[in-house]
Amino acid sequence: MVFFCKPDRIYRQKKIKVEKICELIKPGYRIFLSSGPVTPVYSLQHILNSHHPNCSDLEFIQLALLGNVYEQNRGSSTTFRIKTFTVGENIKHAFEEGKVDLIPSTTVGLPHLFTTDVIGVDIAIVQVSPPDRRGYLNLGLVTDVTELALQKASTVIAEVNPNVPIACGKTRLHISQVDYLVESSWPLLEYQVKDYDRVMDTIGWNVKQLINNNSTVSLSTGRMYHAIAEHLKEKENLKVISHVVSDWVIELIEAGAIKPRKIGRWKSPVRASSYIGSNRLYRYLHRNPYLKVEPLLYSRRQIEIQNIRQLCSVMNVKKIDASGDSVAIYSADLQVAGFDAKLNFAEAATHSREGKSIVVLPSLDQQGSSNIVIQHNRNKEHVRSTLGTTSYVVTEYGIANIFGKSIRERTLALIEIAHPRHRRPLFEEAKKQGYLQPEQINIPENTINYPHELETEQIFKNYLKVFFRPIKPSDEDMMRRLLYQFTEEARYRRFFSPFRVITHRKMQPYVNIDYHYTLSIVGVVQKRGMEKIIAEARYAYDEDMDHYEMAFVVDQEYHGLGIASFLREYLISTALNRNINKLAAFVLPENQPMIAVLEKASIRPVVHKRTGEWEFHFNLEEELFDSLPENMFKKPIF
Repeated sequence: MVFFCKPDRIYRQKKIKVEKICELIKPGYRIFLSSGPVTPVYSLQHILNSHHPNCSDLEFIQLALLGNVYEQNRGSSTTFRIKTFTVGENIKHAFEEGKVDLIPSTTVGLPHLFTTDVIGVDIAIVQVSPPDRRGYLNLGLVTDVTELALQKASTVIAEVNPNVPIACGKTRLHISQVDYLVESSWPLLEYQVKDYDRVMDTIGWNVKQLINNNSTVSLSTGRMYHAIAEHLKEKENLKVISHVVSDWVIELIEAGAIKPRKIGRWKSPVRASSYIGSNRLYRYLHRNPYLKVEPLLYSRRQIEIQNIRQLCSVMNVKKIDASGDSVAIYSADLQVAGFDAKLNFAEAATHSREGKSIVVLPSLDQQGSSNIVIQHNRNKEHVRSTLGTTSYVVTEYGIANIFGKSIRERTLALIEIAHPRHRRPLFEEAKKQGYLQPEQINIPENTINYPHELETEQIFKNYLKVFFRPIKPSDEDMMRRLLYQFTEEARYRRFFSPFRVITHRKMQPYVNIDYHYTLSIVGVVQKRGMEKIIAEARYAYDEDMDHYEMAFVVDQEYHGLGIASFLREYLISTALNRNINKLAAFVLPENQPMIAVLEKASIRPVVHKRTGEWEFHFNLEEELFDSLPENMFKKPIF
């Protein structure tokens, strides 16, 4: 576009005093206001405090409300209504007085409301930066649907404020596209986040385990996201795509977690429609190519996010039911940039290669009630469906992978990460409601004793990444699938019995262990979001023999990679740390692969070759552990 008139001349011609705005308004006008930190406070306050007869029966259209401008002007002589997509404390009284029209919408449908004139705009007032030498103003921190509103408005008023940063992205507006200019130096509205607590810190630590290097993360605003970002600082080559970004992004960039290889069009590592936080964030965004501002649901971006590899969305909720699909959301999420926006990215994550859709919540609410429920019985107006997008649920007590799991499996997995004092009541209610089978075993003391410190990750040949952890009751189906795939001969070698059927009743005591007298470590791999147990090693105390008997089983597809050898050393290491003195293994003579594994142990076994079986005895009390390599085990991830 070519502009023939000098920008400074246009500026002088279009500059007006703020009092002039009321003369441009007519009763019944629909006035669009830029949102969040770039709310045109100076112009809005003048309208609200004006006694001009034109300022009557006005309708203010605003997406994201920040600050208390409307609350501070409750005694205004101006009659108005607020048309918005959110209800919060900042317009609480206006809502109670019937001055708010709340429009239910989605991030997908919102732009359509403006393009089809369902929401009409007579005047648009937007806050912008001063023009550059070519006459370009900058919309700064928030673009959402501003571009659409400016196109539809009959009159465009720009509140020029030097505090508005010049943002990179689709944020430019030429002075010739504006009808009037009003100068202001009003401070930008800030969103202050309180410090996160210990529970949120632990949740952040757990989420870190799910997000790999080179991932693209979708986070939002609030204490929970600051806690998560704090633990992501040690990651590498992260990118961010979200509707709303806050101060946590600065910490990730300065820590080097966000460090793009190339800056350019569509290469900015951080992209969002709104940047809402403190003045530090606003200053940081000024001319920063790392941070890009894009319109809400910019079409090219929406096509692109479906194809982003390793897209990880994080959604914070208030409560979740046993299905993992029905959640209660916070009141602050009843907005277009709240739950629906997060759900938009959760859906995209399910289509992403190696993507993950993560739901996070504390195990308890402020009253001490469980945030994990079997069914939602309270505040049902805040209950929403995640549309089957949830892959993981995270509390301070751990991570539940529910992707592709049945309701029964999900119920068990979620009870395992509930607060310990609520696990038994949840279990009993789940059985009563038919979510669990009548013979399902529950031993709360065992789940409380779950040894998180034994969780670790190891990489084997062919870059196979295996996550090792103690077995859980919710692993029943995966363990059954592992055992069923072996031939009867292989099962006989491992269990000394060629059993054909592995019933639910038989598996119950196998997966419900005390982690002290019996310990089972399973090896888990991920395949397109689905967990699969490929190996197990366990020891169990034999009171008659006064020793711990150990055994191993590895999926035949994964033989020859060193997994059995790793598990052998891991059990020995764990036994030593727990002051166990004697380990034993009993092997059929024809099971030569397992004999070879045991003979190569770092602690030399005493072998008794008897008819029908070989006995391997490891006397840990008499042996030193010096023969183990120092880097045998990676640092546990808990």
